[in-house]
Amino acid sequence: MNRRGFFKRALGAVALAATTVYFPKSLDPVVLPKAKRPMRTLWTKEAKKDLNAYHSLELEGELTRILSEEIRREVDKELIMDLRRLI
Repeated sequence: MNRRGFFKRALGAVALAATTVYFPKSLDPVVLPKAKRPMRTLWTKEAKKDLNAYHSLELEGELTRILSEEIRREVDKELIMDLRRLI
């Protein structure tokens, strides 16, 4: 089986699976409370130089990526907890 056939078949299966999902007829708006969670990172110039020299990574970019993943996890965790309360 070639690559194109595999992806076409996989996309068809995904489309078929997506048709079995049921959504409520109406969605009610919900007010979400604001929550402040301060996040902070510190680094030294030496750490920045070492990371770039040994691993060819840019420190600011990596820290930004890690912090954004952490924020996403926190939001997901809150959403899951809210959904559990509704069930």
